[in-house]
Amino acid sequence: MFKGSRQRVESPFRHTLQKGVLVGKVPVSRARRHTQFSRCLAHGQVGQHAVVGGIQGVIYKGFLEVAVPKRVAGFCLYHMCFVITVYITRNAIYVIIDYFWSDMMNAIPEFAKTALVSHLIPTSLARLHVVETGQGLETLVLWPSIFTDHHIYDDLVARLSTSYRFLLIDGPAHGQSEGGTDAFTMEDCAKAMSEVMDHFHLDRAIVGGTSWGGITAAHLALMSPARVKALVLMNTPMQIDAKRPGLKARFIAGGARWALKTASFRNGVAESFFSATVLAANTAYARAFHDMLKAANPAPLATAVRAVILRGSPLLDRMSELTVPTLVIAGKEDRMYPIAVQAKAALLAPQGRFEAVDGKHISAVERPDRVADLIKKFIGLEAAQ
Repeated sequence: MFKGSRQRVESPFRHTLQKGVLVGKVPVSRARRHTQFSRCLAHGQVGQHAVVGGIQGVIYKGFLEVAVPKRVAGFCLYHMCFVITVYITRNAIYVIIDYFWSDMMNAIPEFAKTALVSHLIPTSLARLHVVETGQGLETLVLWPSIFTDHHIYDDLVARLSTSYRFLLIDGPAHGQSEGGTDAFTMEDCAKAMSEVMDHFHLDRAIVGGTSWGGITAAHLALMSPARVKALVLMNTPMQIDAKRPGLKARFIAGGARWALKTASFRNGVAESFFSATVLAANTAYARAFHDMLKAANPAPLATAVRAVILRGSPLLDRMSELTVPTLVIAGKEDRMYPIAVQAKAALLAPQGRFEAVDGKHISAVERPDRVADLIKKFIGLEAAQ
């Protein structure tokens, strides 16, 4: 191809820009091509092809030394420039994203992720599953509602685990706790909560719970007030009466035994407990809720449900007997247990405080930020006094 002296190879990919539009393939001198590229930079008219053309002008000389067909040289050169351009652009984007992403992440509050330690503790009721987590001078012992397990407190623990130690108890036949078919009472549950405290060598603690857990904690405070520093009752039924069980309570107890494995029954429970928007936003907990019930043994779980909603006694009549600081939290949209009754119960407690939060029956899931704030302020106030 070359005879004697080196001949100049014209590039088939020399482009010109007119009015910001890429046109033509015109053999132009290297100096002119460089001038056109600089002019495009000045006018903000450089697109992908213009950048490629600029890079091509810088490295094109290397191809003049190689005896290759013009089409092959042009093809290789163009695509090499394209790859370099993409590489530079990609890395620039990564740098920008990394810079702004770091700022955004620093603006988001981080919740501590502390270790979870599971225990299976023998009690007079059954071997109960207890999750130990968090750290702090005060210990909160919490018991969840029927049809739920300790996972209802996940978001609450995430917000408070750097300030308090938690012992989260799964009720009999719920979560990973064992259960039987022998009938039991709320006093039996309170005794089991006390036995869990004994296992961890706790003489006194802040005790509480949601619904069933609230009733259990209240009975412990009535039976052994010396063991309770303060009481947290979340969404706790105050008027359950074994002498007058309602039709709805009987239906729920029957459904727990015979319809637990059906999606329609579980969805009905979920609809009573949680706002639809909350479950839609918290898909992880929604799955955990259904998975726990699908894995549960219907017979012992139904026994626990009957103990709570068919064999209980009105807690409202005994609120005046509480001698410990008591925080009552209720959901404004809880149709099962009216907020007015919850407020009345808090007033009856000598050291009672009442707080209403948005949402339905499981406030720790519905409004974890608000509940965490209320508990922290309540404990801080009692500690100050």
